[in-house]
Amino acid sequence: MLDVFDAPRVERSQARRREVGYTFAGLALLSLGMALNLDRIHAEPLDVDAPVAARLAVIYAGVPDLESPDAPPPPPPAGRAAGAPLAGAPHSALAETFAEGMLRELERPDEADAASGGFVRTQRDRLSTFSIDVDTAGYSRIRERIEHDIPIDPEQVRVEEMINYFDYALPQPAGDAPMSVHAEVGPCPWEPTHRLARVALKAKDTPPPRAGRNLVYLIDTSGSMQEALEDVTRGLMALTEVLGVEDRVSIVTYAGDAGVVLPPTAGNEHATIAKALRRLRAGGGTNGSGGIEVAYALAEASFVEGGINRVVLATDGDFNVGVADHGALVKLIERKRETGVFLSVLGFDVYGADELLEQLADHGNGNYAYIDGPAEAQRVLVEDADATLVTVARDVKVQVEFDPSRVARHRLAGYLNRRLEHRDFHDDAKDAGELGSGQTVTALYELVPTDNADDEGPWLSVRTRYKPMDAGSVQSRATKVWRLRAPSRDFRWAAAVAWFGRLLATEAPVHDERWTRAYGLAANAVGDDPSGRRCEMLGLMALASDGAVGDDVPGRCRVLREREPPEPPEPPERPPVETSAVEDPSDVPDELPAPESVESEPEPEDPDAPPAWLAFVWNTIRLLPPLLALPMFVLAYRAPRRPRSEK
Repeated sequence: MLDVFDAPRVERSQARRREVGYTFAGLALLSLGMALNLDRIHAEPLDVDAPVAARLAVIYAGVPDLESPDAPPPPPPAGRAAGAPLAGAPHSALAETFAEGMLRELERPDEADAASGGFVRTQRDRLSTFSIDVDTAGYSRIRERIEHDIPIDPEQVRVEEMINYFDYALPQPAGDAPMSVHAEVGPCPWEPTHRLARVALKAKDTPPPRAGRNLVYLIDTSGSMQEALEDVTRGLMALTEVLGVEDRVSIVTYAGDAGVVLPPTAGNEHATIAKALRRLRAGGGTNGSGGIEVAYALAEASFVEGGINRVVLATDGDFNVGVADHGALVKLIERKRETGVFLSVLGFDVYGADELLEQLADHGNGNYAYIDGPAEAQRVLVEDADATLVTVARDVKVQVEFDPSRVARHRLAGYLNRRLEHRDFHDDAKDAGELGSGQTVTALYELVPTDNADDEGPWLSVRTRYKPMDAGSVQSRATKVWRLRAPSRDFRWAAAVAWFGRLLATEAPVHDERWTRAYGLAANAVGDDPSGRRCEMLGLMALASDGAVGDDVPGRCRVLREREPPEPPEPPERPPVETSAVEDPSDVPDELPAPESVESEPEPEDPDAPPAWLAFVWNTIRLLPPLLALPMFVLAYRAPRRPRSEK
């Protein structure tokens, strides 16, 4: 029997049960609503470049159309003031209020776009800050793969290193300045409605210091260097030939262990140095960290005040003994650079360690070159020896400021791992790139003009900041840039190289008409080309496009086009692949031929597709709400029922 004298307690108990029931019912409805909304959002992906209110309206109000990211936001409908709720759209006021409150947070995608090479709205951020990059390995690696018909990984295409591989006709810096700045704005060849800005630095041609060069050849003699060791010795012997009596050379090798092969020796003792190089044999593991420790200790012991002190590392980057962690190796190099000894990295037969070698050179105040043959060794170690070994400016940073009245959006081509926070430009403790004797550094910006852009005023201004090698005060310079009516030959060549890199990075089809247009731009900008490197790139473009560019080449380049292609090397031993979503029929063994019914090429993988783990998480989140809805309804139904003790 129910105690009638305890009626308030019963009423409170029933009220609590009703509240619990309502809560479960609400959770069940919320679960169903989430399921429906997730399905709709998944089917209609948001445009992150759309206006903030419009993006949120898609979620909260169901607005079907988004404006183009390049178009201005639409005017408010008649009778509605800017910022007022959208008429006829449920919850639109909430969406726009939320948009105003979260505007600063939702503008962060532009920062991500800057880090990934996308366009940045000038109204939001008119600055672009980066460290210079004088590495050229990106181009020689691309050349090796094209000539040997090896597939190119789009992520390995570093446009800035392709552009900086070539020489440009820039005047010498005036006075005592170690470098000068040159810039111009012209048409963008791949997008006629856009503009292209070229920012170039030119270092003064500086001979080696009279104090001499203290060089330590750090050579990887592990088993993986068996085939490359001959190229290493040939290249270093060529470098030795240009050294004199005031220079010093030491040789350190590492395999399973590290050791000194040649103590500090006068640079003019070419026969002694060559004999030590010829004695080298490959075999064993790769104790790269041990070799680095020994090489830097030897360089410090023979340190030349006022001279060049540098470790020249020749390796394939396969570190598997001692400190093998990439981050730890980079930290080791960072500590060693404080000794005043710089690092140059020469890559040979590099397969998977390209990024590591680039980082070692960057953090060691040096440069990274990939040696794909004797000609490249001659260029890096003999023809450009001063640029490789003689540094004229340290920690060189560039900051470009765009005029919002002329530039609606901007993006920097390449330099993805060299971009800096804007505050780092004035932070002299922040490490940046070094500029060698006579080197040129070029950066290209693609600009989206505003509707009222004109050519009467400056489009942008360029500021540079660097440390001179004479330990003087930090220098900073500024330059304003107007648009030029007739772009220079070097401007057109740099644009053609960037276009070439874009086509490789986007895996453009071989018979795409853009290949022909890019090739035509390059062919008309070759110029004198005494080194033949520009003509060589025309040959690479012809090979990469499978001959679709035709035979219209300058006469001086035809000999290069008609030469026999080099013999392809044996493919490097690749690490085992754990999973493979698409199997290439050409890689299937003979006993398991590809089916004859498959005639079309496999569909290329969508670069914008989310990774598998993210798709799994997304599908799980989509399934949870409808699965939870049923038990929530059951609990909501059972909660108000009176327990047996109350009957």
